Amino acid sequence: MELQLFIYKNIAIHFYYSKDSIVNGRINAENVFIYFPGLPQIIDEDFFVNKVNKNTAFFSVYFSGSWLSGGSFTYENCKKTVELAVEFAKHKKGIKTFDNKQISWNYENLHVMGYSFSGNPVVSAKISKTDVKNV
Repeated sequence: MELQLFIYKNIAIHFYYSKDSIVNGRINAENVFIYFPGLPQIIDEDFFVNKVNKNTAFFSVYFSGSWLSGGSFTYENCKKTVELAVEFAKHKKGIKTFDNKQISWNYENLHVMGYSFSGNPVVSAKISKTDVKNV
C-alpha cells in the first residue's frame, strides 16, 4: 500500500493506493472512495490495509481546522471540506506534498463515505449526482 499527502485549498488529504494499480505512471482504480472519519479524526492506517488493492483506492480527508488542515473547525466548514475533497478527486491529479511532483489517477466510480460525526456533513454537502456514484 502506498500513501501520499496532498494539501488542497487548505485541507489535508491522504491518498492510499496499491502499486499494482499504477499503469503508465497513472493510478487506475475502478473504485475510489473519499473517506471522512468521525471525531477526533485519528486515522489508523491499518484501517486501509485490507481494503486497498488494484481496483480500490481511498482519499482520507481531514476537516478544516482539524489536525493537518488549516482554517476553523465549524459545521459549515466541514460541509465545505466535503465539497472541496470531491472537487480535488475530480481533477484526477495533484501535487505531492513532500517532493512537489505531480501524481495522477483515474477511476470509474467515485464514492463518498463517512461515519459517526462526518455522516451529517457528507449528506448535507452540495455534491452532484454526476460527480459521485454513491454517498
